[in-house]
Amino acid sequence: MVRIICILTAILVIPFGIAAVLAPAMVFGQFGMTIDVVGAVVARGYGATALGYGIVFLMLRNAVERGVVLALLVGALVFNGLEVLVQVPFAFAGLANAMIWVTICGHALVGGLAAVALVRGEGR
Repeated sequence: MVRIICILTAILVIPFGIAAVLAPAMVFGQFGMTIDVVGAVVARGYGATALGYGIVFLMLRNAVERGVVLALLVGALVFNGLEVLVQVPFAFAGLANAMIWVTICGHALVGGLAAVALVRGEGR
């Protein structure tokens, strides 16, 4: 399951990271949000982080060493769980359009898979 989590994470965050670095206003605009120049700097930083995070998961998709697998699973659970916790109230408040539910579902899926893998003892 770790391989699937790594690949899904890479698919979820690498394209987003590249787009957020190159065109932050466009990326966040598709969610119905507008950002100013300062927001664009923060968005680009988040994009760079997402890109790096995705590359790490892609490169470690075949990891079998217990410590590495545990770190990947905990990282995936924390990142995706927090993304869901941050985005759901934002969506319910009407601060973004319905497109945000696509990312919420993606994060919930990967976070859920990471939780299941941890409960099953993968990485221990």
